[in-house]
This record gives sequence, structure tokens and C-alpha cells, in this order.
Amino acid sequence: MRNIFIASIFLLSLNMVGQNDEARVDGLVTEFTESLVNRDITSYLVSKRYCLGEINIFKLGDEEICTSKSTYFAVYIFWNEEGKSMIKKIDNCGLYLTLELPDNIVMSFMEMNATNIKEQPIKPYQIARKESGPIKSTETYPCMRELTYVTPILSIDQTFALFDLTNDALEDNINYTYNNSLKAVVLEETLKLAISQVDDNFRRY
Repeated sequence: MRNIFIASIFLLSLNMVGQNDEARVDGLVTEFTESLVNRDITSYLVSKRYCLGEINIFKLGDEEICTSKSTYFAVYIFWNEEGKSMIKKIDNCGLYLTLELPDNIVMSFMEMNATNIKEQPIKPYQIARKESGPIKSTETYPCMRELTYVTPILSIDQTFALFDLTNDALEDNINYTYNNSLKAVVLEETLKLAISQVDDNFRRY
């Protein structure tokens, strides 16, 4: 019995050391974007992607276990440097090695559409009759997207739920057609494509 108790305490302490929350992720992102600015890179895009309540467990080096606390956050940072398009991944368990992208599709898209995205953000899921009850009752773990885009002359901060792009509630979303016509939605698809091109190559430090 005593051995089981000791083992439980050990595992609990291991998990507590390895659990990292949103504040840690945001801190790592801030440190990294500040390092970009220190290298005179003043234009970059940050895509924060998560599903509320989704927890991931990773086995790191030396048998270390890292568990996301409450929610797993994956953040992707895009920028151009020395004629190359770069991407950095950061999550609850730390930083991944920087990778070069095969093309400049993300930053080129932002250069052409940033003003449009800033002026026409995605609207929340809205139903015609408020008395119909909660619209998100069908979603147990809503998935979110947070966008930060910074240049010397313009900045964007937007957050939306993927649910806002659907008709998945009991009543239709009156913003469905409008939302899915926006450049912000095209950007989300562009980001998914860019990430998928290198996703298998991400490695931790």
C-alpha cells in the first residue's frame, strides 16, 4: 500500500512539472516574436489553434512526460527572413525547431489581404430567434482560432470559433454565407495548407 502511495505521489509530481498552461505558451510566443523584432523582422503572423478541453500528452527526452493543462495550444509563427519563408511551432511543452516553408503563400496572402481581413472580421454564430436556446449545445469542445498579424504600419488581432463558419446548431447561422465569403476564411485554409506541408518535419529542441 505504501509503495502504491509513493508511486502515486511521484507520478503526480511528474505531471505537475510537465503540465503547462496557456500563460506559458503566450510567454514563449512573446519571447520569440521579440527575438524576431531584435533581428529587424517587423512583419510576422501568429496563428494560435486550440479546442477547449482537448488535452495532449507527449513523451519528451529522458522519459520526461509533458501534459497540456486543461487545453492543448498549438501556435504557428510565420515570417520572411533572408529571402526565405519560415515557420516556428510552439506548444504547451515548448518550442520546435524552425523550418523553412516551400513557398511564401502565407505572408504573400497577408500582404495582399491584411486590410480586408482587419475591416471584415468573422462574425459569431447568430440565429434568427433568440428564444430557441443555446446555439452551442451541440459542441462539446469548441475549436478556436486566434490571429495576430503585425507590420510597421498595421496590426490585426482576431479570434473566432470554427463553429461560427457552420450551420451546426439547431437553427441556421444567419452569418454563415457572409462568414464563408471572407478573406479571413481563405486565410484559415491557407494556414492549414502551409502547416500540412511541413507538419511531419517538426522536431523539438
